[in-house]
Amino acid sequence: MSKSKRRTKTADIAAVAYQPPRSHALDIEIFPAATLRNRVTRDFLSMNERIHFHLLIFVTRGRCLHSVDFQSIRCGRGSVIVINPGEIHRFDPGTDWDGWLVMFRPEFLAIPPARVRLEDATPLESTEGLPAHVQVGDPDFQSIVKTVVAMCHDSARWIRRDAGHALLRSQLCTVLIRLHLSSGWNGKLPARSNGVRTFNRYRIAIEDNFRARHAVLFYAKALGCSPKSLTAAVQQCTGMGAKEFLSRRLVLEAKRLLVHTSMPVNAIAETLGFDEGTNFVKFFRRETAMSPGTFRSRQE
Repeated sequence: MSKSKRRTKTADIAAVAYQPPRSHALDIEIFPAATLRNRVTRDFLSMNERIHFHLLIFVTRGRCLHSVDFQSIRCGRGSVIVINPGEIHRFDPGTDWDGWLVMFRPEFLAIPPARVRLEDATPLESTEGLPAHVQVGDPDFQSIVKTVVAMCHDSARWIRRDAGHALLRSQLCTVLIRLHLSSGWNGKLPARSNGVRTFNRYRIAIEDNFRARHAVLFYAKALGCSPKSLTAAVQQCTGMGAKEFLSRRLVLEAKRLLVHTSMPVNAIAETLGFDEGTNFVKFFRRETAMSPGTFRSRQE
């Protein structure tokens, strides 16, 4: 993140792209919280922003209040905030806390020379399944911070880009594994199984299409499987059906737009692919037991 970072606005939400300093040529950047405060203004830190990269925040000292998609998270030493592309978050602009930030492009964890794609990643090799807040106890947190500090130093070394990516990717995977274990990982999901691969492909397809496509059948056809096998894969990985997983994604985006923008309900309905505003209201009421207007007013 930098003062020159591109920022656009979709209604009242700042959309933030991955754009490190020009001198930094890697798809991952690691820096202390003090560096962030030197790069941007206090007003910027107080903004709601939708990021288009992964962001991990490691709190090493003090206390802060971080917001991630309707969660107000009270953080202290050992807190790790996990923010994924598309999520809306807000920093605590205060200076009573310190820590480290790791930001990286979504495709950074894809592994070239074996050509392991995002949908083929094992659960432990990604942020998928991690909660927004992981509380890590010592000595695991000390080990994580030590790795993050090493990543910061290694990212500044004059080495080839591909070698630097390989080194930092392996270090990042170590951090992610420790976070999964700290968050209660039970190891039940088989690595790179067909079910995990199908679910990952479904999740990626939803991110690309959920504003226009609301039918599980569309995604099943696009992925070359039956709705039944798709539902089984999603059930295996999340404990919910394919339709429920898709509906939750729609509801989350609706909530974001209701709370963080001043868009009328009918405009939100159109943005999310509903042909009529009344259909969107019925959908939202069915999924949340309240109308969009009621939800918006309760968040004010």
